[in-house]
Amino acid sequence: MELTHPTPFFYGRSENRINEKGQVALPARFRSALSEDEQKQGLVLIQGEAECLYAYTHQQFRVIADRVREDAATRDDAGFLRDFFESAHGVDLDPQGRLVIPAELRAKAGLAGPEIIFIGHDDRIEIWDAASRRTERERTSTEFESKRRAQARRIFGA
Repeated sequence: MELTHPTPFFYGRSENRINEKGQVALPARFRSALSEDEQKQGLVLIQGEAECLYAYTHQQFRVIADRVREDAATRDDAGFLRDFFESAHGVDLDPQGRLVIPAELRAKAGLAGPEIIFIGHDDRIEIWDAASRRTERERTSTEFESKRRAQARRIFGA
């Protein structure tokens, strides 16, 4: 029986520095969640819903692409589908786990650097400019804390 590597599960937060060429090391905590094949294939980067990038494995990107295709077909929106695939960027990981974020995506996500934050978000990694993430956290902290307490009561019965 052939064993398959499950879909990576990403969680936690790591900070790193990005250089002027867009090169940054993927934190070890996230690299270790990738199979050897996934590390060789690299990642797919797309613009996130907030001021960040989403990084997916190629396998998980196919799942997302299927959802986008279905949604675009339902709405008869070939333009959205075209824009989605046009804006996706495959990036390689070098042997040290470094990747280069294309200038176009750095600009769209506001990755001014040099400090950036990687956040594990289940099936993807989010890549944020550190200052933008601090601003987003401040903006949503009160709402988040209230939701977190209510959810903890539901889940843990506390």
